[in-house]
Amino acid sequence: MIKYITHLFYRYYSTGNTKDYSFFSALTAVLTVMFLTLLLLVTIVSAIFPNLRDFIIENGPRNKASEFVIALVLSSIGYFVLSRLIKEDEIRTFDAQAVTYRFGLPVVVVYVVVCFVIIGAVALKFFKH
Repeated sequence: MIKYITHLFYRYYSTGNTKDYSFFSALTAVLTVMFLTLLLLVTIVSAIFPNLRDFIIENGPRNKASEFVIALVLSSIGYFVLSRLIKEDEIRTFDAQAVTYRFGLPVVVVYVVVCFVIIGAVALKFFKH
């Protein structure tokens, strides 16, 4: 599934100004979708379990610099792992039909929008201070 989504993003980024670094852009987009999914899961679980939410708030990063460093480290590790699991040659020669590309990318975009809506709704309902 990850290779399929990577292929969708690779085909999208392989045209226009981004064709020189389309594999990097595709991996970055997949990593962003994965982090968004993780954020969705953490938001829903912490809304269900208020003690977990309080634990995260109390023991989380204290300032923006530490949040930035944590995000940078997690992103770097995630990109390194993805780049080892998914090779550019595999994605370039991935066997996907044009029909799946035409419908696959909009599905990914709708998924991202729905994730943002759910995260926002859960955050507004359960994380009022």
